Amino acid sequence: MTNQTVFGDKLNRSKLAAGALIIICLILCGFGDNARGLLRYDRAGLADGELWRVFSGHLVHLGWIHAALNLGAFMLLTSLFARELRWTDWLLTGVLAALTISLGLWFFAPETSWYVGLSGVLHAWFLVGALQTLRHAPRLGTVMLVGLTVKLLIEQGFGAMPTTIALDVGPVIVDAHLFGALGGIGSAAALWLVRRFNAQL
Repeated sequence: MTNQTVFGDKLNRSKLAAGALIIICLILCGFGDNARGLLRYDRAGLADGELWRVFSGHLVHLGWIHAALNLGAFMLLTSLFARELRWTDWLLTGVLAALTISLGLWFFAPETSWYVGLSGVLHAWFLVGALQTLRHAPRLGTVMLVGLTVKLLIEQGFGAMPTTIALDVGPVIVDAHLFGALGGIGSAAALWLVRRFNAQL
């Protein structure tokens, strides 16, 4: 089996996984407020033991525009990092980032009563992809990481970016972006350990 064939198989799996995520988010968006109420990150619901909200809150959106923006950004990332990340990398990072964001909001942002959307997880995927890019394109990877860091610092210091506010899709929880990036760091470390372990087998 050639390297090109192996890459093609990995790319196809990544496309299938990405397509599945997009379909799930669109279906949930179609159910409107019912799905959002049942699945969103909700502090009161979590306090009552509704633990699925830790993960499901990142799959529902405020509406079609919000979903389109998040999923459009997701498709851009899958194209940008097609050679950098395998479908298992996307999955592991997504799960760990969702967990980190929800735990971060719970412990460090108690004023956030509810949250929906994929944007926090998108920050994790971008960070992991940028770190992988450093391996073969250090300048590009560095620019990506510096840009992400500057964005996060601006959001923490001054609130949501003006371009995001101008889209008027709803309240922007910038802490979710920060916790998502932190989840990306943890995911990158986990992926490095997994690959190192596999290389030693």
